[in-house]
Amino acid sequence: VTHSRLQKDVARVLAEMGLEFLEEYVDERSGYSVDVLMSDKLTAIEVDGPSHYARGTHTPLGNTLMKHRHLSHLGFDVRILPYWEWDELKSKEQKKEYLRHLLTSTPTLIYL
Repeated sequence: VTHSRLQKDVARVLAEMGLEFLEEYVDERSGYSVDVLMSDKLTAIEVDGPSHYARGTHTPLGNTLMKHRHLSHLGFDVRILPYWEWDELKSKEQKKEYLRHLLTSTPTLIYL
């Protein structure tokens, strides 16, 4: 299991915000590794870098969509953090505000 530079940056900012979380939490039921699991054990942040998208697009690959869907069905509140949105944030304060919004907005995924 590797932590991307992007994921490390997200984790660093979450820690600076005083939030508790686990990185690379492995769900025993599915075997899926969750990039960031918040302390509520329900909110999962999937930090999706370029390898999760079709080349040259913002279209998620099938295996990425399937993982998100499965995590949602398992009861996780899945929040997607796409690399291009994070890359646009220039300051630490912008990154903190982005994460606050990500964690308090309507869930990214709702599958019934």
